[in-house]
Amino acid sequence: MATLRSLVVTVTTAGTAVRASSTDLHVKKLIVRGAAANTGNIFIGNNGSGTVALASGLVLEPADPPIVIGDVEIKGIDDSINLKDLWVDSSVNGEKLTILYLT
Repeated sequence: MATLRSLVVTVTTAGTAVRASSTDLHVKKLIVRGAAANTGNIFIGNNGSGTVALASGLVLEPADPPIVIGDVEIKGIDDSINLKDLWVDSSVNGEKLTILYLT
């Protein structure tokens, strides 16, 4: 049975990417949105070397609507997204990203 959970990722220092999860956390679908109080942009992704930034990530501006990522299927086989592999950065210190996920 699927389980719905949420988490908040805080980027303490702008320009220093952090993982969405410090441990392996495999999910089927996620919804991401910058916190309503954010004043700068959030960047999410993974450039392949364990980081993300403006040039390599999906940019979420403060007023952007939520983005749905999921129903992952690769070559006909159900797969998952590991939130440990998802990196988050921001243009302003202390910005937050909310993630609602389905396992």
